[in-house]
Amino acid sequence: MLGHRLAAREPRTALRFTDAVFVGLAQAASVFPGVSRSGSTIAMGRIAGLTARQAARFSFLLAAPALFGAGLLKLLEAM
Repeated sequence: MLGHRLAAREPRTALRFTDAVFVGLAQAASVFPGVSRSGSTIAMGRIAGLTARQAARFSFLLAAPALFGAGLLKLLEAM
């Protein structure tokens, strides 16, 4: 809801590096209990000026390295 209210009026066609860093920091906030990774990254993407579809896609793509890293840690732990 906050991301929708703070969303830029003019959607951007590309995300700037600094905006991507802020979306990544929003993802890092998901280590706290009760904070949704996808919700925080989509909200920050909307605040950065992405459309809802672009923010959701970027959030989905951001999940890949996190899931890969978590899987790798579990694999090493199992060995």
